[in-house]
Amino acid sequence: MKERAVATTLYLLPEDHCRLRRLAADRDVAAETLLLDAIDMLFERDGQGRVQRWEPRRNATSTGRRMMGDEPTLGQVLAKIEDIISTTTSMRAEFLAGMDKLRGGVLAGLDALRIEEKQRTGNTMDNLYDTDVVTWSEHQAALLRRVAAGEAPNEAPDWANIIEEVESVGQSQIDAVESLLFQAFLHDLKAEAWPLARDVPNWRGDARGFRAQARRKYRPSMRQKIDVAGLYADALQTLPETLDGQTPLPVPTMCPVTSIDELMVEP
Repeated sequence: MKERAVATTLYLLPEDHCRLRRLAADRDVAAETLLLDAIDMLFERDGQGRVQRWEPRRNATSTGRRMMGDEPTLGQVLAKIEDIISTTTSMRAEFLAGMDKLRGGVLAGLDALRIEEKQRTGNTMDNLYDTDVVTWSEHQAALLRRVAAGEAPNEAPDWANIIEEVESVGQSQIDAVESLLFQAFLHDLKAEAWPLARDVPNWRGDARGFRAQARRKYRPSMRQKIDVAGLYADALQTLPETLDGQTPLPVPTMCPVTSIDELMVEP
């Protein structure tokens, strides 16, 4: 039949081509089938037979040429595509789940090895905190990230030392402000005790610089934790007995400011 067939090309405007495709999709048939059906209707009106439908053989095991009307419809093709997508999505989900399980197993194995190593060498986290705080901090950070991610590592974080470190962060900030204020008091006192010394301008400038740095680091939450009077008393005790052979002039024994807020005011 193929040898006797004559190829026919049909040209349609884009909008007419779209209309044909939509109509075929609505009827769940191939566009070619619609065209052949229309030709059949015209032939039948004239009392003629229907157009013979055929399709080239796909492979040697085919049962014969199939009629054009037996081709997969658009709906069947879409259903097949959806089935392929669904299968692929399911396989991907199973793969990711397997990878998560594998990752969990590897991490659990590493935890077990670490515990075994610590038991063998006696290198506990408490000892490591005292001997190698860098390695300790890196290991604790990794454990805390896993806990935050919802995992349950075999090794518990070193909570006691972690809490101590967290508290020390805030205390170190307070210590920094206190150190700067102490230096400011000391340099101002030296300028008052030896007003004729050549270094007085430098002492006053240094004192202003220390107060400026303290203002940058200060936070209102530190107000009740910084003993301004105690810092002034410490500075008094630190004054030298003489400077270049000169004894100091009398200086106030009481702190000239009553609160840290006075020191934090911009000049």
